[in-house]
Amino acid sequence: MSSYQPLKLTLIGTLAISLSIAGCTQQDTSQVQAQQPSSTTQSQNFETNTDCTNKLRSLTQQTYTAWSTRTGTPDYKTLSRLYTQGSELVMYDPQPPLEGYTGWNNVRQGLQRNVFNNVSSLQLTMNKDFRAWCRGDVAWTTFTNIVAAVPKNGQPSNTTTRQSNVWERQNGCWVIVHEHASAPLAISEPTNR
Repeated sequence: MSSYQPLKLTLIGTLAISLSIAGCTQQDTSQVQAQQPSSTTQSQNFETNTDCTNKLRSLTQQTYTAWSTRTGTPDYKTLSRLYTQGSELVMYDPQPPLEGYTGWNNVRQGLQRNVFNNVSSLQLTMNKDFRAWCRGDVAWTTFTNIVAAVPKNGQPSNTTTRQSNVWERQNGCWVIVHEHASAPLAISEPTNR
């Protein structure tokens, strides 16, 4: 395994795991619907919607829990409830394929083949810099995270990555429609700004 391989596994896992997971139960649906802003409040600063931010933070944490595994198999049942099931789902990961994954089935199959079949365990930890912006039935979240991977053939690694998710409220439930994970690429020494 090349020195690139642990980073590859970590970054793919990070992207996949950074997605939020939580089942949308009847109770969740009523809570989410109650958060929908009225037409008079939609024009207010959408960055201050604390209820929406807290809900998305919770869903993101649940997603990380479901992607994390000690067996090489994530909790796909839980994950499938928080990703849109249509072809509009697009996930970009720092690793190939360059075009990312489109649709839940391709996300699941691709990440299982390219990440989870190659690790003994994967743990995702969301950092405290989580931010959310909510506007009606669309929201986006950003944060950094730590991916701790133990490859089946290689040395354990810890990598800090960045995550952005786009959420849409579908049938009263927040689901991820786009996810993008990346790792900083050091081209040159950083300079002070």
